[in-house]
Amino acid sequence: MSVQVTVRVNGRHLPIAQTPAVGWPELLTTIEVADLCRVAPSTVGRWLQEGRLRGQRTLGGHWRIPADQIRALLEGDRR
Repeated sequence: MSVQVTVRVNGRHLPIAQTPAVGWPELLTTIEVADLCRVAPSTVGRWLQEGRLRGQRTLGGHWRIPADQIRALLEGDRR
């Protein structure tokens, strides 16, 4: 069973895809991950602090989470 993960942008749901030019994974914000997982953004922040999610911080201190990690998390929940 294939699951297509989308992100809501300006009220539209757009599919998450890798950047075609270089094949780098799409990085999501904590708000985008919270929307996908139907939890509060603070919950995503706690998951990152606890090590339940893997992410990286920007120079401004904001979290970015690889989309493939969230896709795997959501596919695992549906099994």
